Amino acid sequence: MNMKKIMSAQFRLLYIKQNNNADIFENVLNEMLLEWKGQTYVIKSTSIKYDGSIVTNEVVAKQYIYGVSKSLYSKGFRK
Repeated sequence: MNMKKIMSAQFRLLYIKQNNNADIFENVLNEMLLEWKGQTYVIKSTSIKYDGSIVTNEVVAKQYIYGVSKSLYSKGFRK
């Protein structure tokens, strides 16, 4: 069956390093899975910044949704 990307979603979050999350903060890597509100996203980029007092990590995560191509479905390639 021919699967085709039919939609993608993206969101950004700003992760602030604190004493209680330092171990997780340092281990957020590209291509890790992130679950948010029941949806799974793939981390595509991380950018750690320090402004002199606060360390932050800007995370960009994307979700890709795949489905059957409408053209194949209309031609009778149904299960």
